[in-house]
Amino acid sequence: GSILPFQEVFLSFFFVSLGMLLDVGFFIGHLPLIILALIGVMMIKVALNSFVGFIMAFSARVVVLTGVVLAQIGEFSFILSESGLRYGLMDRFTFQAFLSVSLITMALTPFLISLSPRISERIIQADIHPRIKNGRRYLKPEVNLEDHLIIVGMGITGRRLAEISEEHGIPYIGLDVNPETVRRARDEGLNVYYGDGTHVGVLRHFNVPEAAVMVVA
Repeated sequence: GSILPFQEVFLSFFFVSLGMLLDVGFFIGHLPLIILALIGVMMIKVALNSFVGFIMAFSARVVVLTGVVLAQIGEFSFILSESGLRYGLMDRFTFQAFLSVSLITMALTPFLISLSPRISERIIQADIHPRIKNGRRYLKPEVNLEDHLIIVGMGITGRRLAEISEEHGIPYIGLDVNPETVRRARDEGLNVYYGDGTHVGVLRHFNVPEAAVMVVA
């Protein structure tokens, strides 16, 4: 907690230094080219990220959210581009074009994050195959799906509820959208599954109508 103020200061230095590298005259003079490059980069990144999520068999909602949220160019790319300019692998024109596109994508990221749930909901409402919409990572539950407890979110509260249910023999199912969290919980013997608890199809898969309680943790 004591280093958080320094984190904010260093982040400010980082973004101010990026802004100082930008040639405003170049940006204004080549705005149409920058906009076209921006659209192309974001479309390619959304497509690639979504494709990876699809290959990993995540639900359509998670695939779209991942693709949209990760559409920006990351901070580490600035280090690589600066090195490329220094060693003659990239000319000044390409560097400025790349810098302009990168800064715009980063500026758009907060808005994309806020809009991504709406975008994903619009897409999953379309007439697509249920296997694509729901994903293929949902395992068949190993407990009786009647009068059971459904725990959505396996953070501190969710894990504690699962542990208490284990101790008292209460039938339960834990859901989480983080594959690593699910893997660790299952390795520890908890009855946890990968699933998006905000998706109606997932809740039906785990028989929420017959559940005794559902806790959103």
